[in-house]
Amino acid sequence: MNMKRFAVIVMAALGTLLATAPRAQADTTCNTTYSTFQTITGNLNVPNNATCYFAAGASVTGNTTVGNGATLFILGGTVSGNVQGNNCGTVVLVSVAVGGNVQIGNCRGTTTYPYGVIVELSTIRGDFQCHNNTVDQYACFLFFSQVMGNVQVTNNVSSSSIASVIAANAISKNLECQNNIPAPTNFGLPNTVTGNANQSSEGQCKGF
Repeated sequence: MNMKRFAVIVMAALGTLLATAPRAQADTTCNTTYSTFQTITGNLNVPNNATCYFAAGASVTGNTTVGNGATLFILGGTVSGNVQGNNCGTVVLVSVAVGGNVQIGNCRGTTTYPYGVIVELSTIRGDFQCHNNTVDQYACFLFFSQVMGNVQVTNNVSSSSIASVIAANAISKNLECQNNIPAPTNFGLPNTVTGNANQSSEGQCKGF
């Protein structure tokens, strides 16, 4: 085979490869309220000080990031990756299946939504980490949900003395609650903890 013909074949193969290669998905930025179910292909970003509200649910195929002072509500649906908020306002997930971790830290709530993170009737395939949030009430609220990883609730402060809630959950690995003011409550609704059930390592959540 001569070099000219070889070059033509290589270029043709390269062109086919480029034509069939998947295109990178652009991130979606949300600063609005949706009244119908939304499908987000790729990552979802809530920019600083914005409010993103999925009133009828959403499907996010990537990760979800909540910016400084920002608020996110997802009422039904799925997030294939992680949900992360650092220095955010509030994150609320109700009836949401999360494929990765939920990690909310250093958040302050907002005047309208004075909470840290609320996860209810949801499934988290990774870990739930709620730490260093200082809000008016419910720095961490995990209720009637399934967490297939660990649950860590540490160094949170609810200034109105309305405590964090860890109640009626199924936790596949370990539960740890440390240095929260006030100490979390379970409303008398026990959790099922497979990893370190009722051990001293549960800290403030011992016996939950």
